[in-house]
This record gives sequence, C-alpha cells and structure tokens, in this order.
Amino acid sequence: MECPTCDKHFNSEPTPHIWFICTCNKPGCMFCDGGLGLCTVCGGFEGTLTTDCCSYALDPYVLNAVYKGNLDYIRDSWVVKPYVKKGNSKC
Repeated sequence: MECPTCDKHFNSEPTPHIWFICTCNKPGCMFCDGGLGLCTVCGGFEGTLTTDCCSYALDPYVLNAVYKGNLDYIRDSWVVKPYVKKGNSKC
C-alpha cells in the first residue's frame, strides 16, 4: 500500500509556516529563549502545528484535532487520520 501523504501524491509545493519572531529579549521568554514555534498565519503553536500551513487562521476545534493527531494539513489537502484509542481497553 502506498503512502497517501508522500511527495508523489501532491501536485503543489508545500506552504511553509510564517514563524512569529519575538524581539522582547526578556529572560524566560518562550519564544526568545525556548525557540517555540508559532505560525502567524494559521495560529498553530507547537503541538497544534500542521505539517504545512493552510494559509488561513484555524479555529480551536481544528487545532485540537491536530493536537490529538486526528488531523493534519499536507500540501494542499487536509488529511484525516484514523482514530486510535489509547490505553489497554479491549473495545
């Protein structure tokens, strides 16, 4: 089975995230000191960042689905990932 998210399945170039650049230079700043990523276009932040930027602001429901690993944006398409129940449940 071929991977539906590899380069040969997409016709467009990926859209890069536009990173927030902090200039506060304050000690302990999570951007200056920690190097954390925040996209100024889609609003993705660290665990809610998609593979590529969708080029518009995402609402909290979408960001939450990305964070949970159920959704991603790759090239020019949303990719719904199968739900995986965590834990040792048998159902």
